[in-house]
Amino acid sequence: MITLILSSSPLYSDSFEQGLNVALNLDELGQRCQLVLDGEMLCYCEQAPAQDEVLRKLTQIELFGLSLLAAREVEALSIRLKQHFIVRSEREISALLHESAQVVVF
Repeated sequence: MITLILSSSPLYSDSFEQGLNVALNLDELGQRCQLVLDGEMLCYCEQAPAQDEVLRKLTQIELFGLSLLAAREVEALSIRLKQHFIVRSEREISALLHESAQVVVF
C-alpha cells in the first residue's frame, strides 16, 4: 500500500490537489493507497468553515472508496463532514507508515 500524506497548507500551495490526483490515479490503476492529513493541512481543516472548497474536495475522495486518516479529531468540522475522517492515534499512524510500501508527502 502507498501512503500519501497531505501536510502542506492549501493557503500557500496547491500540492494537496496533486496528492488527491495521485490518489485517484493510483486507485484507477488498482493500486491501494491511503491519505493521511497532517501538519499544516490538518490545522487548516480544523479552522476552515464547513462550506470550504478544500474540505469539499477532501470529502469527495470518499466517493472513490478512499479513506482520509487524521491523527486527531477535527473538531471544527460539522457532523456531516466528520464522518469522512478516520481518526487514528499517532502510534497507529506511525505503524501504518512503517507498513506502507511507499510514503509520499504533499
